[in-house]
Amino acid sequence: MTYLRLPHLHDDLLCFVAEDDLWLAPLDAPGRAWRLTVDRTKLGHPRFSPDGRHLAYTSWRSLVPEVHVVPVDGGPGRQVSHWGSADTRVCGWTPDGEILAVASHGEPFSYFTWAYKVAPAGDPGRKLPWGPVSDIQVADVDGERRSLLLTGTPPHEPASWKRYRGGATGRLWLHGERLLEGLGGHLHSPMFAGGRIAFLSDHEGVANLYSCAPDGSGLRRHTDHDAFYARHAASDGTRVVYQCAGDLWIVDDLSPDSEPRRLDVRLSGPPDGERLAVASHDGRLLLVDVTEDSGGEVTELIRSINGPVRDLAFSPDGAWLTWSHPGIGRSLRQIKMARLAGTPDGERLIVDVTNGRFEDENPVFTRDGRYLAFLSWRGFDPVYDVHTGDLSFPLGCRPYLVPLSSATPSPFAVNPEGRPAAGGLDPVEDDDNGDNGAVTVEVEGLESRVTPFPVAASKYSALHPVAGGGLVWLRWPISGALGETFANPDDTSGRPTLEHFSITKARKSELAQHLDWFAVSGDGSRLVVVDEGELRAVPANEPGDSDSTVWIDARRILHVVDPAAEWRQSYEEAGRLIRAYFWEPHMSGIDWDGVLDQYRPLVERVASPDEFADLLREVLGELGTSHAYVTASRRDEGPPHYQRRQGLLGANFVRRDGGWAVKRILLGDSSDSRARSPLAGTGIREGAVLTHVDGRPVDPDAGPYPLLAGAGGTTVELTFTPAEDSAEGQGPPRRVAVVPLVDERPLRYQDWVAKRRAVVRELSGGRCGYLHIPDMGGSGWAQFNRDLRMEVSRPALIVDVRGNAGGHISELVIETLSRTILGWDLTRDAQPVSYPSNAPRGPLVALADEATSSDGDMITAAFKLLKLGPVVGQRTWGGVVGMTGRHELGDGTVITVPMNAAWFDAYGWSVENKGVAPDIDVLRTPLDWAEGRHAQLTDAVELALGLLETNPPATPPTYSDVPDRSRPKLPPRT
Repeated sequence: MTYLRLPHLHDDLLCFVAEDDLWLAPLDAPGRAWRLTVDRTKLGHPRFSPDGRHLAYTSWRSLVPEVHVVPVDGGPGRQVSHWGSADTRVCGWTPDGEILAVASHGEPFSYFTWAYKVAPAGDPGRKLPWGPVSDIQVADVDGERRSLLLTGTPPHEPASWKRYRGGATGRLWLHGERLLEGLGGHLHSPMFAGGRIAFLSDHEGVANLYSCAPDGSGLRRHTDHDAFYARHAASDGTRVVYQCAGDLWIVDDLSPDSEPRRLDVRLSGPPDGERLAVASHDGRLLLVDVTEDSGGEVTELIRSINGPVRDLAFSPDGAWLTWSHPGIGRSLRQIKMARLAGTPDGERLIVDVTNGRFEDENPVFTRDGRYLAFLSWRGFDPVYDVHTGDLSFPLGCRPYLVPLSSATPSPFAVNPEGRPAAGGLDPVEDDDNGDNGAVTVEVEGLESRVTPFPVAASKYSALHPVAGGGLVWLRWPISGALGETFANPDDTSGRPTLEHFSITKARKSELAQHLDWFAVSGDGSRLVVVDEGELRAVPANEPGDSDSTVWIDARRILHVVDPAAEWRQSYEEAGRLIRAYFWEPHMSGIDWDGVLDQYRPLVERVASPDEFADLLREVLGELGTSHAYVTASRRDEGPPHYQRRQGLLGANFVRRDGGWAVKRILLGDSSDSRARSPLAGTGIREGAVLTHVDGRPVDPDAGPYPLLAGAGGTTVELTFTPAEDSAEGQGPPRRVAVVPLVDERPLRYQDWVAKRRAVVRELSGGRCGYLHIPDMGGSGWAQFNRDLRMEVSRPALIVDVRGNAGGHISELVIETLSRTILGWDLTRDAQPVSYPSNAPRGPLVALADEATSSDGDMITAAFKLLKLGPVVGQRTWGGVVGMTGRHELGDGTVITVPMNAAWFDAYGWSVENKGVAPDIDVLRTPLDWAEGRHAQLTDAVELALGLLETNPPATPPTYSDVPDRSRPKLPPRT
């Protein structure tokens, strides 16, 4: 049995995806199938051409998905799109033989996938005017060409979040008219079939095939799957095929009594070694006795009520254990120690080394057993923000040392014999510097002996003891969340430095710069350093030289695996992780063992990493919860010479007089280093015709994009002829060298924001400011502050969180938007400044839509609950059970577990899987997009202007009533 997916059909041929290739099988006598492609890479969504001679499909052969075409009779396929977009997907064909596809190519957001028509011979594609759509089908109905659109869907398909009911369940449109509004299910796979409109929906609890008349009447169900979801349906205009539980099914017609039938398709091929310390997810710290006579006895040492303990470390003699213990809130942690053996009464002794006021982590014993060292974020030397004047603490971390006995000298203390502070230990005190490991702890006064190392405050991690009583750690440079701190974002100066500290000499030395990671050998004498994929072994206490450094050839390591066995193991591993970490201890009533049993037989049918990931998405989808993601293990993703990114020029080109002219060079934003066109500053003007790329002529039909395949991030030479109406006139061709972008989305985004701001200025007569916040992470915080000062100075403010991708900083944004002007700071010859500064002057209006997600849901809820202003748009995504980190399974597949659920006084648990409804519901329809109407934005501006009439903005005082400070006239004596 094989895991079969993504089918389509034409006449008597069935096409589907299995083992990362396209396969064909006869429909009239289902049985043995044959392989059509041998790409060794992920692919999907094959669609037969109207004449049945070609298949269009999506292939990841060149890192990101592109549209490919292959003859059904066999032979080489060809790539027909060169968009460099991570969400390109084939949808079908037009009756005239053009390929229909969606992609966010040239758009500011990945959720803005627009529909394109692409010639099978290859061209840049013609963008269709319907605005963001996730699927499109085109057919001739009653003699007229009709478009069937699916809009307003999330990035996850229905099976990946089963019974999803948030704001992005999808909307069906037939030639501009909406169908089945209020159906209540998650829609997928719209089709023209048998004179009806067919689609998948889970509005009755499990996804099945449904259809309705073209006017939306006569809804009927055609399949009755009650356990597994029907997925990825496709039609030839009469019949419908789909996948369900690794099988392919067909519905021969959409009559009321139609019954699906399954198609039968087969393919042709610790230090003392006596105990372990285990930190469990539920806060328990466990000791496991591994001696022969113990029977594996497990003892609970302590239990945390604030999450898991971490950073466990034994003392050299194995008698003590130290760890970082969580405190109240999200960041407070304290260092604890426990004596595991040797007390007179046999009881274990637990000691607080620190009191939990700060974030203390990564405790370790020195190898001589005399000191405990740890890292602590307890520095409070504030640094001024250069833009807003806020104060923050980016330099708050240092290593700290604790002599375990009051008789143990501190290497940083002043010595009576005259040794200065931080002068190290005297030779006599250093006689017993070996790694004997005997540990003596004097509990009284332990916390008072905590002493900072004499090193600069910075960001530190990976503290480890090494031979000779020393310590090593990583020191990280202070850098921005977006990687723009350094002149070149790819500069290795953003990586950490490996440092060694000799306790006996109280001296720091640098062992290696700009490495990736390191590990310490068992005896503490050597370090293995990872640096840009290369391994080397170096001394642990001094910089390595040619004699002491050993380079390790990782190619000599052979690892033989059984993929099927790996997938079986990873399946069970994923099940355990979900059971252990899911946010609700009782799994929200889900029979999780039953779910695992239901899908387990399908693991035996999996034959590729992508198929295994597809299966896991179905399994995690049974949680009915957001943030349950699966990322496939990447193996053999095409030939290595194809593993290069598409080059993008940050400009719009248009076909003109048989050539490709520059229509517009995007301006970008000088405050965002990623938002700059490679053509900016080259002297190339709009209207110039691109004739050659690296000396190769630009094809008049395909355009320049195929010549830029694999050119992202590398230098290319472009040849232009000047525009006829330019100053150069009919001058000679001009050659320029540029480095094409691998991602022009930041550039497109800044251009998009500038256009929306211009619309708001025009609609409001300059009275409304405009802020768009793309996410609630580093880039969103940067964008918010990039324009905050200018935009809040206007009487009203539009806060646009449409498409917000979530994150964790909504509290910071809300804190700023909640400021109320209490007064003004007046300075001569300058405009008054509000107190508090950067506070909104008047009404606020928020914009949200179905792509406002995660922390975007949270800020929309907070905006409403705090009554900051009305919300305009659509109900938000509805995903507020967040994840913490990612879990890599044995085969390399990565999953996330919904671990942190949000609850509101006003909403309870209901924001999850529902979203936040706007105060004013406004939908921008496909016809609005096609006709250039700014629905939602126009409504928000009109609402803000109306609010200004009833709620005028705060205004500074004039000098009309300033106090009189003149000297009073002296009154006469009385």
